[in-house]
Amino acid sequence: MDERTLSLAGRFLGGDRSAFDELAEILGRQAYRTALGALGNPAEAEDIAQEALVKLYTRGAEIENVRSFPSWFYRVVMNLLHDRYRKAAREKEALEAAEAIREARLKSMSEPMPEDERAKLGEAIRAAIASLDEKHREAFILREVEGKNHAEIAGILGVPEGTVWSRVAYARRYLREKLKRAGLLG
Repeated sequence: MDERTLSLAGRFLGGDRSAFDELAEILGRQAYRTALGALGNPAEAEDIAQEALVKLYTRGAEIENVRSFPSWFYRVVMNLLHDRYRKAAREKEALEAAEAIREARLKSMSEPMPEDERAKLGEAIRAAIASLDEKHREAFILREVEGKNHAEIAGILGVPEGTVWSRVAYARRYLREKLKRAGLLG
């Protein structure tokens, strides 16, 4: 987060409720972007962003140091995403999604992909990511969707940087193997 955002966070955490509106605009966009990248559904991404802002407003007092604010807020967003993934996992089998990935990927290699098939492929990839366990999925999303570096992710997740490297590498291997088993990769 930039200094302006940290300054707004400091004001808000210090009791200046008027700073919340401006802070919410900035953080709402960030939360939405993260959720949209992870879920691929604008309506669900909007819900996640709104829920994160509500938690910030109602539970912001839990934050003891403004420097820990970025990690705290990302953790809130990631927890909300975990809740969505758990719900989705109960509703849908990841194996069906892997098969859809395989079919769409093979077709896309030989010819341009129509929009409906591209959407189906995106859905299947998101489902494959959802099949990762939480700790690997969150590291993968922060790295590959959010573009965070390993040090930033370590701060957000509260784990050593080496653990982040390990989790991201594991997630990549897992997804690669899943795609291989589905026939998408050679």
